[in-house]
Amino acid sequence: MKQGIYSNLKGKIPDYVFDYKRKSDILPEKGFFLDTHAHTTASDGWMTPEQCIKWHIANGFNAFVLTDHNTGKNNKPILELQDKYPEIVIIPGFEWTTLRIHLNFLGIEDFPGKIKFNSTDEQIKSAIKKAKEMGALVQVNHITWTMDQPMLRKGKYTHPTRDQLLEWGVDGFEINNEMRWYDPKTVHWLERLKQNNQLLRPIFLSTGTDVHNPLKEWVTCWTELLLTPEELKDPNWSVIKKALSEGRTFRWVDHDYYEPFEAKLLKLNKT
Repeated sequence: MKQGIYSNLKGKIPDYVFDYKRKSDILPEKGFFLDTHAHTTASDGWMTPEQCIKWHIANGFNAFVLTDHNTGKNNKPILELQDKYPEIVIIPGFEWTTLRIHLNFLGIEDFPGKIKFNSTDEQIKSAIKKAKEMGALVQVNHITWTMDQPMLRKGKYTHPTRDQLLEWGVDGFEINNEMRWYDPKTVHWLERLKQNNQLLRPIFLSTGTDVHNPLKEWVTCWTELLLTPEELKDPNWSVIKKALSEGRTFRWVDHDYYEPFEAKLLKLNKT
C-alpha cells in the first residue's frame, strides 16, 4: 500500500481500526512481550498516544516503550492512560536521534539539552552517560538501517563502532527493527566476546517495531522478557528494567507477509 493513499489520516486514523487481536502463531501462549521502540504524532508517527496503546494491545504486547524522536512531549499524556489500560505496561522513553546514530533511552520522560544532528563521539558518550544518570537503559537502534542512510553510505558521517558503544556504556542493541531490518553482526560479535570472556556485563538483545504508520506496517518481531513467576505477578517498569539489565530476553521474528488489519478495516468501511 502506498502511504499517500491515506496521507490525510496522519493523526486522524479512526479508532475502530484498532479493534482486532493478532498474535503470530510462533509465539508462546504465556510469554511476556515487550516493544522497545514506538512513535506517535509527537514526532513522525501517525497514531495518537491512546491509539499507540490500542495498537500494541491488539498485536499481543504486554508492555511497550514510547520513543518519539528528540521529544518527550507525548510521554505524560500516554502515562495518564495507564489506569485505563491495566492489561499493558506503558513505559516512557526518548529516541535520541542524530545523523550518526539513533539511541533509545528507555524509562525516562524527557531528555535535556539541544541535540546536534552531526554529533561528535564526545557528545554521544555524554548523552549515554547523562541518560544512565537519569535512570534510563540505553539501547542502540537499527545499526544496519542507520549505516544504510545516504550520508553514511557516502562516508560523510560514520556510525560509532560496536566496541565503542560497549565501552561507552550502552545496555542493549536492537537486532530486529520495523519490517525487515536485521543486525546479525551484533549477535555474532557479542557471542565471540562471550566465548573469549571479554563481555564483562550482560547486554540485552531486543526487537523494536519502530511503528510509525499502522496502515502500512505490521508487527514482525516481539521481544520476550524471561520473567520469573514472581516477577509476572507485577511486571512493572522496575521488573522490566531488571530483566533487561540482566540480558533476559528472547527475540521472536515472523517475516511472513501480512496485510495490516487497520488497512483492511478502512477498506471495508469504504465499500
